[in-house]
Amino acid sequence: MTDFNSLNKDELEALGREKGIELDRRVLKSKMVNQLKDYIKTLPKEEVVEEKAEISDDITAVQSIELSHLMQLASGYGVDTSNVNTKGKLISLLLQKL
Repeated sequence: MTDFNSLNKDELEALGREKGIELDRRVLKSKMVNQLKDYIKTLPKEEVVEEKAEISDDITAVQSIELSHLMQLASGYGVDTSNVNTKGKLISLLLQKL
């Protein structure tokens, strides 16, 4: 997880935009940090994960993604993973959601 206090106001503002919140650089840095932390707590879990698996057009890249990362990604898209036991089936279900 990022140490928000080590970032300057411009970096906090940019990170906020990436996460979906507009922070005001005119307020104290500590207030910006608190606003960002509070906002991130409201995000679904999969958006908080810093290193998440992404679907690639190159099927060889997908083979290197761990099943646990794919399961996490699938859960974030609302895929029922209770009966999934192979990467192929999981990828197929993910593609249906996209």
